[in-house]
Amino acid sequence: GYVFDSLQASSMLVYKLNSDGSADTTFNGTGYIDSKITGALFWSVNEDADGKILASGLNHDLPVTFLKMALIRYNNDGSLDSSFNGNGKLFYDATALGYTGSAGTKTTFDSAGNILLSGAFFTGAISALSSGPPPLQLAVWRFKPNGTPSNFGNKTSNVDGSGNIIRTGYYT
Repeated sequence: GYVFDSLQASSMLVYKLNSDGSADTTFNGTGYIDSKITGALFWSVNEDADGKILASGLNHDLPVTFLKMALIRYNNDGSLDSSFNGNGKLFYDATALGYTGSAGTKTTFDSAGNILLSGAFFTGAISALSSGPPPLQLAVWRFKPNGTPSNFGNKTSNVDGSGNIIRTGYYT
């Protein structure tokens, strides 16, 4: 989730609940954590085989001039997992590829424990966000469990039960 302050800046929130719906206080002592990353939104939260929590979304500035895919991993106790990209946080700037931004919307894992993150590359003007989303191109990233890239291209989006990567197209 996310929270907005009076300046309309957002920050990523992650809640961990027990099966009865109560807050799991072993997670950050409160059952939730505020990432304190200004201009960030989470759209997907998933738990890996080790019980680590992976949250994905985007990070932006104000006024919005960039959108970067954001992937954050927490230990089971709510602390950032420093074994993931050195600090528990990974941001992807797609401008070097000619896109105006990127966002992660869904995480899953392959049989080797690699992280698969689907999302979108933005191909239109980010400054026009107030009138709706810019044109999008489907994207998928693959990362090793430690957060290092494991590239297989930018137009794939899923892995089937046999570990095969399924290719997708794009839309505008």
